[in-house]
Amino acid sequence: MKFTHILLPTLPQADTITAIFLLKKYGVKTFPGIDHCEYGILYETEEGLNEVDYLKQGKILIDVGGGIFDHHNKPEKTTATNLVVNALGLENEKALEKLVAYTERDDFYGKGTISNDPLDKAFGLSGLIAALKKAHPNDPSYIIDCVLPLLDAHLLREKQRTEDLPKEFERLKLEHNFNETQVTQRRNKLKVCFLESDNTQMPGFLRAVDGGKFDIVVQRRSTGHVNILTRQLKRPDLREVARLIRSKEYEIDMGASYLSSEKFREPGRVNEVGVWYFDPATDSLQNGGVSPDKVDPTKIPWDEMKKLVLEGLSTV
Repeated sequence: MKFTHILLPTLPQADTITAIFLLKKYGVKTFPGIDHCEYGILYETEEGLNEVDYLKQGKILIDVGGGIFDHHNKPEKTTATNLVVNALGLENEKALEKLVAYTERDDFYGKGTISNDPLDKAFGLSGLIAALKKAHPNDPSYIIDCVLPLLDAHLLREKQRTEDLPKEFERLKLEHNFNETQVTQRRNKLKVCFLESDNTQMPGFLRAVDGGKFDIVVQRRSTGHVNILTRQLKRPDLREVARLIRSKEYEIDMGASYLSSEKFREPGRVNEVGVWYFDPATDSLQNGGVSPDKVDPTKIPWDEMKKLVLEGLSTV
């Protein structure tokens, strides 16, 4: 049989929307047709009918009818999202941990957004869902369809963080395209790593807890472009790195040293060495950034680049 409807007891909430999202994402084999179901409101089941009767009609009940996805009649405190996770065998999916935690916090305590800042509350997901419900009280489908792409984007990012990036990290190490070291800058110990990869998500991963909390990430892409990004918590000083790299770039281009090399410490773009952009606000030195198409790659050899970075960090 094919399922045609998903029925809720009230307008969609964070928990029921997330439960629907997981059913549509992972439950197509178990519930054929669920990815194209219509949505409706069922305040209570009709007299004499139970969940099985509705399932035979192709209708899945969430949080109503006392069935498998109704969390109100369970012996332990839970959510519809958790019931879906358990039913589909998704308990060990790390990418779902934040979604599950969010729905529990929103449903149990009404604190989908903890911050008391009015802007945070208004533009947090729970606040936006509440606004959608007030604006479209007679259209649950519209509310759900607005939120599902946001959950999908979150899940994609979490899969990258918990699965794809760790796998690539291990591959880079095995292929000797990653190495790390430590330098001291004004008594500040900095973890530094160098990698060769085209994945623009890797620097963020490496600066996060899961990736090792590196303070300086130097990434070389297959095009030859090099970007130097930092974990801003320790506020590493890149001015001397910028001076050394720009000076070397100028020397390679012009065949001579620049007389006033202090100019190469300046933020922004220096005309004499336009391929490098120094941004003190983000503590980064970029040779093209994420989209380097219009910027030539550095001419500095990779091994020499590593030495210049470490020298610049160590001599501030």
